[in-house]
Amino acid sequence: MRTAVRVARAGGEGDPTELFCVGARAYLLRTWERRELAQIFLGYDGPPGFEQLRSESWTEWIRRNASMLAAEGSTEHRMTVGLLTNIISGAAREIVFCKRKRQALEISDVAEGMIRRVWPEQSD
Repeated sequence: MRTAVRVARAGGEGDPTELFCVGARAYLLRTWERRELAQIFLGYDGPPGFEQLRSESWTEWIRRNASMLAAEGSTEHRMTVGLLTNIISGAAREIVFCKRKRQALEISDVAEGMIRRVWPEQSD
């Protein structure tokens, strides 16, 4: 995910929403590639004590997303970033059960559309 965003930045992309969508798509495609392992980390069969680690990771993920979208100030923006992060997480939970990459790509497209509807002021 970070690599995809770095590549997009190096290619001249500077729009935070575009970079966010690049990162989301990379995360979702990686989830599909490693779907068996992802099922464990998405809550389907985690080891004892894993919930605390997942909670800390979730908080950090939202913080990084807020930073990327320059949404660290207002309560509304922070809450919106939480919603965007939930969209990605929900899409990942669907993707782990996809049998074909085409299905995962369709879910990624739907998630990106939702992101753009929820965070419209930054999109073209």
